Amino acid sequence: MSTIRILSTSILAATLLVQPAMAQNKAAIGKSVTEFIKVSQGLATSLADLSKRAGTASPNDKDMLKLVNTQLGLVDATADGVVALGLVAAEMRDASDLAAAKKQLTTRCTALKSLAEASGKYVGSLASNIAAVATAAEVNKARDLVVQMGQHALCNPGKA
Repeated sequence: MSTIRILSTSILAATLLVQPAMAQNKAAIGKSVTEFIKVSQGLATSLADLSKRAGTASPNDKDMLKLVNTQLGLVDATADGVVALGLVAAEMRDASDLAAAKKQLTTRCTALKSLAEASGKYVGSLASNIAAVATAAEVNKARDLVVQMGQHALCNPGKA
């Protein structure tokens, strides 16, 4: 009987010690997700603007914008997955559930970081081929947002 009492007390003590750390971890994830959403919304806005510009662009710019929009669409979709998993992780109540959510978030973040790095370079090279100055500036702005996403604290917790 006393072994059960000692074991129960130990489990309760361990739970009480883990809860504040888990709450801090969830709060940090929640804050990072909120900040990441702002960058993601900026990319979505740029993507929408570039899609509109493609309708009135010169033939060469239209071709470049098609390539840019396709690439940015891939990044945007991957970022949506990061946001969704980040929101799930921020809502977890159990340490094992949080660990599982963070594992999935890490996997999605790895994909985002790789895609963001490659896309940043690719979109930057396409921007230099766009004749319309304002359109090229918008492409560069979107490229900067893509790079920010890959370096964001949500996907790089040690660099926060």
